[in-house]
Amino acid sequence: MKKALLFFVIAIIFFSCRKEKVNPDEIRILKTSQNGPNGSKVNINFNYDAQGRIAGITRNNDNELPKLVATVTYNGNEVTIVDTFENSASSKIAKTIKFVLDGERKPLQRIQVETNYFLDAAYEQKSFIYDTTYYDYNAAGLLVQTREYYADSLWFFQPSSGVVTHSDLRNMTRNFQYNNNNVSVITGRGTRLYRQTSGSNTSVKNYNREEAFSFDYTNGFSNTTDFKNAFVLAEYGGNSFFTVLNARAGNIPNKRVYTYNEKDSSTGAEVFANSDIANYKVFYNGYGFLSGFTTQNGNNPDVVLTYNR
Repeated sequence: MKKALLFFVIAIIFFSCRKEKVNPDEIRILKTSQNGPNGSKVNINFNYDAQGRIAGITRNNDNELPKLVATVTYNGNEVTIVDTFENSASSKIAKTIKFVLDGERKPLQRIQVETNYFLDAAYEQKSFIYDTTYYDYNAAGLLVQTREYYADSLWFFQPSSGVVTHSDLRNMTRNFQYNNNNVSVITGRGTRLYRQTSGSNTSVKNYNREEAFSFDYTNGFSNTTDFKNAFVLAEYGGNSFFTVLNARAGNIPNKRVYTYNEKDSSTGAEVFANSDIANYKVFYNGYGFLSGFTTQNGNNPDVVLTYNR
């Protein structure tokens, strides 16, 4: 999964009051604009069907015509998102994401299947990704646990050693803790099995994985946006700010602290670690809906949301 997975999970998983009386079911995000290099903008545009559901997604930079990014189809509580790619004779990519939703359009299950083929006279590579996540909620409708299972297989040819294969199997269970209907802590634990074969040589590694998120809500930012399409915005909203949305809780965090590590399961030795701290500032439009956010100290958002109201 696209995986800054959860770099700012649940940044807008909450719903609160509006400055003016507007039916939130009528609010739709038409576009997100994110700062790019040299002052440019990267725009992600959302098209809707007659029921107010995202049906198509396009993308463009400044002064460019939008190009189709994905199509979205619906069948009862199942949603299928098909990515579109500019494939060529030497590059073929296919990616499909399927969701199963509950009656409030919260995700219960997410399945991603992706294949990549890179064909070259001297170098050929194929990969396959299968990623499944389950979402569990409490009686109040708050997300309390996710369970992710990820498989990545890679095959490529090297003139010096012949065929080389990699397989990467990972799982992670994340538990969510709340304080006054705000997510305060997320803790994740899982494992990883990595195997590489090159010629007659095979290497196998097993790891234990841990991650943690903590959030601060001192600024009391209210959270209002288009929750009807939250699961699609989490995939294509232009920033990990949209990762998992849930309309049942309180505020937007103004700070997120993240830590991650992997340890050899046999020796306990740490083989990889990462940490990050982000401070957020958010902006609202005249209706009180989230209109932008930044991790900088300036007065302008890095990502701008354009609504239909």
